[in-house]
Amino acid sequence: MTGLQTHARLAPHQVTVLRQLTCCDHHHFRDLDPAAQYPETSFPVRGDSNPVYAALRSLLALMGLDAERFGRADWNPLGSLLKGGQRVVVKPNLVFHKHYKGGSLHTVVTDPRLIRAVCDYVFQAIGEKGEIILGDAPLQSADWDALIEETGLELLPGFYRDFGLR
Repeated sequence: MTGLQTHARLAPHQVTVLRQLTCCDHHHFRDLDPAAQYPETSFPVRGDSNPVYAALRSLLALMGLDAERFGRADWNPLGSLLKGGQRVVVKPNLVFHKHYKGGSLHTVVTDPRLIRAVCDYVFQAIGEKGEIILGDAPLQSADWDALIEETGLELLPGFYRDFGLR
């Protein structure tokens, strides 16, 4: 058909399934650092244990992104999608600052440990001249400050600024 653009898929297959992670209580939200120092990451591991980071890394590898360099310092799984110096919007799902019926905050927000891991790999692709905008529009009655504090997301801008990123 004329006028249709085709885009390359992220991976040669449609679905990648990763079954290795169990949910944690939201008090673990602040454990943002990976549990291990990976060759491709330049951010230090400060002792936190973020199993979600390892799960995202495994998922990117299973998808075959930059497969020939996996396990090396120059592995850049998002490098074919993003270019240096770009401004990238990361839009998590931050619905509300608490569960309406007292349940886990995990059910109403994207896990901030996943947001941190995604941002690390985005920064790897866009470099220090790039910029990440973390943006969302929760429910109007949500307490934004409480939401950001409860999830630990208020820590991310300062963390990245310490490494010369914005």
